[in-house]
Order: sequence, then C-alpha cells, then structure tokens
Amino acid sequence: MEINRNDVIKLILQFLQENGFKKSQEELQKESGICLNLVDSKQNLKKDIIDGKWDQVLNQIKLFNFTGDTLLDLYELIVQELVEVNETQTANQFFLQMIVPNLQEYKERLLKLDYLIRKPGKLSINEIYNDTLSKEQRRNKVGEKVINECIEAPACRLLELIGDSLRHLNANKIITNNKYDLFMGLGQQEQKVIQISRIEKVVKYSEKMRVNCATFTPDGQNLITGSIDGIIEVWDPSKYSVRNDIEYQVNDQFMMHNNCIINLSANNELLVSLDNNGQVKVWKLKTGKCLKIVESTHPKQIASVLLGKDPQQIYIASDYIQLFALKSGITQKQFRGHSGLIQSMFQSSEGSRLYSGALDQYFKVWDTHSGEQIYSLKFETALEKIYYIQGSILLCPRGKQMILLNSNFQEVKRYNSESELISCVAQGDYVYGLGQGQLYSYEIKSGIGLKLLKLPSENMTQCNILLFTEWPFNIYTMSLKLKYFLINMSNNQNNSSNLKSQLKVSSLSQEKEEAQETLEIIHEMSQILNCGLDRQQLAILVSMIENGVNPEALALVVNEMKSELNTYKKIHKQ
Repeated sequence: MEINRNDVIKLILQFLQENGFKKSQEELQKESGICLNLVDSKQNLKKDIIDGKWDQVLNQIKLFNFTGDTLLDLYELIVQELVEVNETQTANQFFLQMIVPNLQEYKERLLKLDYLIRKPGKLSINEIYNDTLSKEQRRNKVGEKVINECIEAPACRLLELIGDSLRHLNANKIITNNKYDLFMGLGQQEQKVIQISRIEKVVKYSEKMRVNCATFTPDGQNLITGSIDGIIEVWDPSKYSVRNDIEYQVNDQFMMHNNCIINLSANNELLVSLDNNGQVKVWKLKTGKCLKIVESTHPKQIASVLLGKDPQQIYIASDYIQLFALKSGITQKQFRGHSGLIQSMFQSSEGSRLYSGALDQYFKVWDTHSGEQIYSLKFETALEKIYYIQGSILLCPRGKQMILLNSNFQEVKRYNSESELISCVAQGDYVYGLGQGQLYSYEIKSGIGLKLLKLPSENMTQCNILLFTEWPFNIYTMSLKLKYFLINMSNNQNNSSNLKSQLKVSSLSQEKEEAQETLEIIHEMSQILNCGLDRQQLAILVSMIENGVNPEALALVVNEMKSELNTYKKIHKQ
C-alpha cells in the first residue's frame, strides 16, 4: 500500500489546526502549497455568515484558500454592509487591507467598491447592492459558495491512525508493553513503581474551607483543588503548598465559582470546573483567565465533566453525555443510554473511545465520532469510579470490592476489602482502594492483598479521595520514591452523588477548636505569602467575612490601608 505524501501533510495540518499552532500551520501551507479549508461544521459556518458574525467568520477562514470569486463575494458583502450602516472608515480600512492586496485581478469590481466607500452622503440600498435580494438571501447565497469550498473531516485523524497502528502492533506481539517511543520506534524502559507503604503528607483543611474535588495535570506539575466555597487553587505537589509562582494566585485573583466545586478535569494547559449549580467554566491555567462559561439547562443533574483529547472539546455528563465545542459554543453530539447520573468518565489515549460509569450500575463504551454505544456491561451496584491502567479498566462499584477488566472488557480480577470503598486507583503493579479511614493495597496480577494502611485517626472519616499523578517520578522525590496526597473531604456514605456540602452542627468547644485551627492555617498561609498581618488582625478580618463582608472588597481596603501606612511611615522618617 502506497501512502500519498499530500495526505500526510493534510493530517499534520489538521493536527496543527486542532491544537492552535496557527503560525506553523500557515508556514506548512505556504511551503507545501496544500490548504485544507477544514471546518468543524459547514452548517455552523454558514449560520455565522447568515447571522452576520463577520469577526468569527474571518477568524475561522483566516488560513483558508478560496477561489477569487468566492473570496471577493464574501469580502464585497462585508464592505457593502458596512457602507449601509455608514461605517465607511471601517469599510475603507477593510478594503485596503484585505481586498486590494489579494484580489487585484478584479479591477472593475474593486473600482465599484472604492466608489461606494468614497461617495459622500448616505446611499440607497439599490445603489449599494444593485439587486432585489433581502439581506438574509444575500448572506445565504455567499454562505453557500463559501461552504462548498470547505470540507468536514473526523477529528484527531493523526492520533487515531497512530492509535490504530499501536493496537495492531500490540495485538501481534510486536510490542509487549504499553509505553512506546513513537519517534524512535522502541519500547520505553519502564521505571519500577514501588508500593505505597506510608503516608508522606496529609493536607488539613477546616470544615468551612475543605476541598471537595481535586485532579492532577497529566505532566504531574500541578495539583488542582476545588473547595466548597467555590475557590480553585493550583498547588505544587512537591512542596505541598499553593503555587507562589503563578501571578494571579499571588495577587489573590483565584479561579472561582459562586458555588461549591464538585468536579475538575485538566490537561497541561486548560482546566474545566463544575459547580453544584451545574455551571461549567473553562480556564487557562497559565493566566487564570476564564475562556468559556457553559450554563446547564438541567443544573442539578450535571454530575461530571471531562476535558477531551481534542482541547477544543469537553464532555458534560448528567444521565447522558454532551460533547460541547468550545469554539462554536454548541453541542456537537449526545451520548444517550444511561438512566442514572454518570459519576466517572475517561477517553482513550487516541480519542476514538469514551468510557462511562453511572449510578444505573452500567459501564458503557462509546464511539466518539458517531456517538453510538459500542459496549455495555451491568454490575450489581452503582459505579462510583472508573480508572484506566495499562490497557485495562479498574471499576469501583458501591461495596467492598474493585473489579479489573481487560481490553476486551472481560473480568480479570476482583479485589475484596473489609470496608466499603469510596475511591480507587492503580499504578505500576498495584491497585489501591480507599475505604473508611483505610488504604487497601493489592497486586494487580495475583489479586493478593499486600498492605492495609491505616490513616491518621483524626482523618478517618474525612479522607475519601485518593489521587496520583500519572508521572510520579518526575516530581515527587529525588530518590524516585512515590508520594501521594490525601485530600480532606466530607464522607457521605449513603449517597456519594450528593454534591452539596453538609455542615455539621458542633458543640461550642468543637467550634472553638475548629476556629483556632482555621486561624492557625490562615496565619501560616499569611506568613508564607508575606501578608504582614498578625493573628489578632487576621481574626478580626475573618470575623468580618463571616458576618457578611465581601472578601474581595475587604482585601482592597486592607491593601489601601497598608499602602497609606507605608506612605505615612516614609513621610515621618523624612
């Protein structure tokens, strides 16, 4: 079989376009002479033209290569509509920058446009358009010509083909492990993952500030936490502290919601967050900027979110899954088949498969291109967590066991525990289950229980999420020793899908202890961040916030007072 060189270039161009490498895409198009004119949806592009969303249209077709007639028809319509609303200065700028340099062979039409722009006074519709069509008909006519020169193609074709090749190599025993160097064509030497045997660090939170969900970025450089107060923090896992090298966090401008954060999903660049009111936000991790807000039509039913392998797509799950496109802002596909809330999702590495586990006791596999269900398996109880490990799938249904499935979805092993499990994870040769204040450890292949690690007594009812980075040896210790975080959360055994925090009524002495502990934590953070506030000052500020004062407004007042005090001190010294 001979592979066409141009097809390879097209695959690379699609990859560059989907991942936002605009300059590289432009240079490759110039050098190769190949242009895709690839769009997510022809109909969406046509709708944008009909709606007159010219900024979006021009941005989308910036690197496209249209015939001269089609491009001039589009540009001409934009100029005419600008002239119609008397925006002649903008029309002239567009004419000189976009039309004159690229379409000089159409001299007669360019002269007519120049005349329209320069003619003084308000022109009639007939003078501008020289036809009897309505605005919508003109836009529809141009839109049809534009989309006829565009193409639609399945997303992530390059990654999908590579994934198919790797599966073929694996099935034919050409490669025998799941780590493969695509460039060198060699299996990577696997590092030895040791079994967890002790607690490295417990991060404590007060009841009112506790973390409700957390996730690592795939490169292991960041631990991201979402709290019941709606604040999202980015941590340095190696230092067990909030990162002080991120400008927006140093300036107390945290990513946040107005409600409790219940689910997070991240890659190395973007973060998707979900609150208990069904609001989804997409963030740029480097800047903390909110790129998109998605309001749910059924807010109380949204249970989980997943950032797709294509970074321009997110999966939003209730009792069905929506594939949401960030650029167009529309739902591209729906995956229907579950009858209960979907608690956990993950996508295959090449992006062609989506896996889901729900409270209806079903584990399902979907084709991401067609939206069709390709496999379904029912268990005895509701599924709380599904996790991918070494070509297999680890399931954590409600109860006292975890289940391992192979790549053909056949049950390979069951791991039994003494108490009901809340979460599960796997790494290296080991599977871990988190129960009521206990961490269970098993060998994957044999299923033998190897270690029972008791958590500190004060955390036994609060630690119910266990997280690992996918790249533990890059960040955790210099001696390649695996570490992990135990993040405090409230443990709701009766209904783990209950996403709203249940604040416990405490006795007066308990409240005092919690208040003191909270104050100590805040004071430590204040010292680290060099806020210049003592315990008494912090206690006054906390009291004001608890009595309804806006925290952001209070922070501004404190900063202003500190600034004035510093000015006074300087003047006094002089």
